[in-house]
Amino acid sequence: MPTINFAISRSSVCAGDDADAPHSRSVAVSDTMPIKFVIQSILDSGYLAEISGGHATWIVELGSPVAVVAQQWSKPRFLANPDSPISEFINDSKFKSLHFNYWVQQDPELVFNCLMDGKPLPNRYGDA
Repeated sequence: MPTINFAISRSSVCAGDDADAPHSRSVAVSDTMPIKFVIQSILDSGYLAEISGGHATWIVELGSPVAVVAQQWSKPRFLANPDSPISEFINDSKFKSLHFNYWVQQDPELVFNCLMDGKPLPNRYGDA
């Protein structure tokens, strides 16, 4: 089966986490693997930082947002068809990237709904 090689990265969650930023890894998966399995395998690997209090929100981006992940949720919520193969989200460039954008401790339901409805996202740092 053909594979796709791509990078995964994530935002830092605090100043101490910056020590090994940008938190990049290279992975290879079957080009037919559904995006839901790609993301779940990354989550299962323990790649994302866990936040004290258990309320971290992440926007998963493959050029544009494809899912929202929350530390308090048991599984991602998808903005794109979760059964679509990863090859549909990756362009033809030689090296690809999937990024987990930390949206601090914002309500993941609000973040998801804003992305679904095309509305502005809440300020990741609160009302500031």
